[in-house]
Amino acid sequence: MPPTPAAARDFGRSIDTDGKYLVVGSPLTTYNLGLANSIQATGSINVYERSGQNWINHIELFATSKGVNDRFGYSVAIDKDIIAVGAYWQAENATGGVRIIGSGSVHIFRKDSADNWFEAQIVQPSTRYVNEEFGRSVDLSNGQLIVGAIGTDISPDGQDTVINAGAAYLFELDSASNTFVQKQVLNPSIRREYAHFGSSVAIERGHIVVGAPSESIPSVNLQYAGAAYIFSENRLGQYVEVQRVFDTNPNNGEFLGESVDLFGKFMVIGHSREAHDSLGQNPLTGAGAAHVFERNPDGTWAKVQKLTPADRQNGDTYGSSVAISDNFILVGAVYEDHDASGNNPITNSGSAYLYRRNNGGRWSLIQKFDAENNRQTSALFSTAVGLYDSTAVVGAANEDINGEPSAGAVYAFSKCSSLSFDTVVACQGFTWIDGNTYFEDNPQATVILQSSTGCDSVVRLVFHQISDTGVVVSNPMLTAIDSSATSYQWLECDGWAVIPGANQISFIPAKNGSYALAITKNGCTDTSACFDIHSVSLLEENPESFLYPNPSSGILRIPEHIGIQAIRIFDLSGKAVVDLPSFEGATVGIGHLPDGVYVVQMKARDGSLLREQVILSKE
Repeated sequence: MPPTPAAARDFGRSIDTDGKYLVVGSPLTTYNLGLANSIQATGSINVYERSGQNWINHIELFATSKGVNDRFGYSVAIDKDIIAVGAYWQAENATGGVRIIGSGSVHIFRKDSADNWFEAQIVQPSTRYVNEEFGRSVDLSNGQLIVGAIGTDISPDGQDTVINAGAAYLFELDSASNTFVQKQVLNPSIRREYAHFGSSVAIERGHIVVGAPSESIPSVNLQYAGAAYIFSENRLGQYVEVQRVFDTNPNNGEFLGESVDLFGKFMVIGHSREAHDSLGQNPLTGAGAAHVFERNPDGTWAKVQKLTPADRQNGDTYGSSVAISDNFILVGAVYEDHDASGNNPITNSGSAYLYRRNNGGRWSLIQKFDAENNRQTSALFSTAVGLYDSTAVVGAANEDINGEPSAGAVYAFSKCSSLSFDTVVACQGFTWIDGNTYFEDNPQATVILQSSTGCDSVVRLVFHQISDTGVVVSNPMLTAIDSSATSYQWLECDGWAVIPGANQISFIPAKNGSYALAITKNGCTDTSACFDIHSVSLLEENPESFLYPNPSSGILRIPEHIGIQAIRIFDLSGKAVVDLPSFEGATVGIGHLPDGVYVVQMKARDGSLLREQVILSKE
């Protein structure tokens, strides 16, 4: 909680951590509250320092130049002993010039030799505009500062005016002056009215992503579908747009790009009001999603996964905040109602979902966070989220504290808990330690084994029910989907008769009928559904009319009256072992093949296909 809770302070609106320090923004803080010279909603930040598993309030910082409704602290970032704080409504000119309402500023704080934080610089764009809201979003990385300004109308060259199109300003730390200097203004390739490009920003290692969640698509009359734009640094040190991320199935008001973050070669983009789940199904209005991208060697970004929670509901706004660090992603759902177990609904209490990337490259849910005993109506837990190494931080900007309404709070979670995975393979449903039985359609669960020390053990069930009895039908061939089974046996559904020799992954029936597969894996045997085959010709159903002798010792004879012009022979795995595209004659040699069952496919001169199953036995 804030060291001095006050009503409507908005503590936790923004957060960032580098593992040692935690920065929390309170953009509605009143300076000198209760005094005659108070300044309302000027804003402040609190800097906390880690001490073991605890965070100790180090200092509360205000801007040196303060005004009413500056919203100082609406956005924060920390990197290598530098803190950047956005004050998007600040009017004051950093050099003492003309005040411009709503133009905005970013304040830079640094540490002195005694570890005291001091304001070192006020960053503003070279050209300021009314209601530009410079400082709505900020991020820092390796001496580079990116700042979002959602109200920018005018393009960098001054030739194009688009109302509230937005912009992102890039500053770089100058080694000589030790101050940030403006380097570049980023604009999207598509500038649209009220797109609010710059609502969210992230920068790391030569890559920038900027969200434009209110971008519309006038050609199809869609409002606020949203988009995100990716920029990469070229050899000349300039950032150029390399990709636009958008929803291929957009809808009104889904706000793709409301939140963004980068780490290494991965990027996560919040889509806070997306209706569909990770499979593109089960629409729920405003449920939300988050999209994970991975950077390819050629510099392009490929979408690798869409994250949605299993307990999604209308209006959760999952994806309203996101963070990524190492192999973890944290996604906020600020209007979600249920606790970590999926029970005890409290309206708009809020939740956050933690994912981990496994060895196979998939991101899997490992934990759901909530405010535990402090859950409240409209607390908005996950207003902001942050991740660094073993630390997750979550803001709840509207939580009541000690009777102070909407004072706000921040929760810090540490990876002191042990996390283990109980991977289960079973033939049928499996009853786990929580007493519930799991099947293929509900294969994951989490149990928290509580400890008096506070470091609980988290056990995650990953259940695999086997075998996969799916079959691909490519008339007349049948092929099992599971290629790693111990054994296969094809059956005739009429009486469930075993078909001799039909024990490979693929099977070509010699006659029309209904067929099934019995598949065995890890000691479990299961049988597929029946599949009807109707494509076998009449000649195939009367194999005595051609191909003799059958069984054969190595030579097959073909009656001349059939008029065959091409022959292919397959083993029961579906592999072609003999291919004669131009056939003339009356015999085919198969003595070079191993003994077994084969399917002979012949193309007649009239274009019809004839098939017959033959047995090769050279003994």
